Parts: sequence; C-alpha cells; structure tokens
Amino acid sequence: MLPFDDVTTTEENLTFMERVTKIIREERVDAGCDRILLNVAGGRKNMCITLALIGQLMNADGIFHIGNRSISLFNQNLERLRDDIGRIYAAKSFDGKQAIYREKEKEFNHLLFPPKNEYDLVKLPTFPVDQDYVSSLLIALRENPGALSRSEKVILERHGILEKGKSHYYISDYGQRFLDVFI
Repeated sequence: MLPFDDVTTTEENLTFMERVTKIIREERVDAGCDRILLNVAGGRKNMCITLALIGQLMNADGIFHIGNRSISLFNQNLERLRDDIGRIYAAKSFDGKQAIYREKEKEFNHLLFPPKNEYDLVKLPTFPVDQDYVSSLLIALRENPGALSRSEKVILERHGILEKGKSHYYISDYGQRFLDVFI
C-alpha cells in the first residue's frame, strides 16, 4: 500500500521505490525466494518504468509486460464489472467479497484469468547488475564520493546524484534521497 493514489512527484516516486526495494528484499531474505519476477502491466507508466528500473538494479530474474491482443474487449469487460469491483472493495467481510464475486464468477474469471491465446508475456530486456559493485558504489557515495573514479563521478553528476563544487563532487539533495531508497 502507498500513502497516495498515484505517483505525481519525484518524492512520491522515491517513496514508491523504497516500497519496491523493501518488498524485493523481504521476498529474497525473509521469504527465501530465489527467483523474483515482476509484472509491470496494468500500472501507471511512470510506476511501470520505475519498477522495471528498480527490478534491474536489484537483479529481478525477469520483468514482464502482458500484451493483451484484445485490449478494447478487456476494457469493455472491466467497465461492465466496475460497479461490482467497487462492491467487492466496500464489502466488510471476506465472505461478503466472495459472495459478490460468485454472483458473476464466470465474467470475473474471464477478466482475471483470460485464455492463454488472448495475451502474450513480453519479456523486457534487462542486463544483470553486479550487486557487489552496486553495494560498493552506495558505500562510496555515502562515505567518500571523492574516492569514486572520474568516470563514475561524471556519470553520477549527469544523473543528478552528485553535484560538482569548485574543488570536489558532493552528493546532491536528490542523490541523498535516492541513496536512502537503497540503504
């Protein structure tokens, strides 16, 4: 759950990133998941992009989009069930939610579990990121940005994580907030 309905600011995006990194860590460490697959379909564009980038930085094992071949038909079915979805959301008990679902079970099942020939899983291209390097980069940024190589400093400045002073680089306010997502 997020404390807002949609990501509309950089700060909200960073909050979303914190939540995603926390969930991925919990799944890997606490739940012992050795594979993490992310589905970026169905969300807002900025959230899907952020999820994909965080997934790559945290070495998710796959990031997928669902390509619906009949998106207009899907949207029509979703609109037909919108009031019922609202009723399920408002129902106070799990039994009440199930009863509403059962009223239109066939329609809900088709919407939520369409036949496999109606959609494609689109694997997004990712490149594995060396987690030891990411850890050392985060530590260097936190403790001693001056120890980074010249090329790292330049790249991090271009991304707004570092700023260049008269004689040295220092972490920007955005860079500090970005680091907080991962540490």
